[in-house]
Amino acid sequence: MTIDPFLWLTPVLLLAILGLMGFVGCQLFLVDNDPKPAASPKTAAPLQVSGAAFVGAATACSVARLRVTGANFPNGAQVQWSGAALPTQFVSATQLDASVTLSDTALTAADIVVVGPSGEKSPLFHFTFTVAPGAVRVALAQEAGQPSGPNIGPVTTVKDFDFGTGQWAWLRDTTDVFSLHFSSPGTTRTFAFRNGATGILESMTVRNFAGSANTMTVSDEVGQTASVNLPALVQPIQVLTLTTGWRRCSNSITVRLQTPSADAGIIEITYRLPA
Repeated sequence: MTIDPFLWLTPVLLLAILGLMGFVGCQLFLVDNDPKPAASPKTAAPLQVSGAAFVGAATACSVARLRVTGANFPNGAQVQWSGAALPTQFVSATQLDASVTLSDTALTAADIVVVGPSGEKSPLFHFTFTVAPGAVRVALAQEAGQPSGPNIGPVTTVKDFDFGTGQWAWLRDTTDVFSLHFSSPGTTRTFAFRNGATGILESMTVRNFAGSANTMTVSDEVGQTASVNLPALVQPIQVLTLTTGWRRCSNSITVRLQTPSADAGIIEITYRLPA
């Protein structure tokens, strides 16, 4: 029996065609499943400061409210004032409110930076401003004394000042002029703004009852000093003004005499406190 050669070639050709199709399909499958490059992580928008302003008065020796505006502020961001971190309230992504103590009337500018919770920082913003010196007040020695009766007595407080206990005494002279003196001969006494407040001592009106000249020097805890020479007693008694020229706020004032005495007196004190 003669076998048609196409009968056995047909299955072979069919198998070859199927094999070729499978190979091509595998290649296509491998190409389609080739891993794609990983997407780059999203980068947070940079912090930006566009403005700063005080809310309300900016008065020396007070805590002022500072409003910082910009963009992309995260919750937990903090305002830095010339490198010092300020208590900061997050308001929105475009506004932060901070508190800053204004302790120097000579200060006219600060560099502001906003720092995020992860350490990211905004570019520096240069903020210029003016600090008001506060309201002028006067404390008179006569406010510590009595208009009649004894001519001398202890001093503890006068208006906005605490003179401590046993350091100072008030004196009323024969012309009814009051002054504050050391309670006993010495070289150093102190007084301070009451209740821990800070202010600026501007001047003191002083006089000397002693028969010899002296020098009175005042200083504070932030390093400011001023002095005046007190001539020996002459009639009428010479009244002098010790002007400090101080610009920084402080709490405690130290009065020093070059020569121990109880005869150098303070008639009045002029100072500034926040209104």
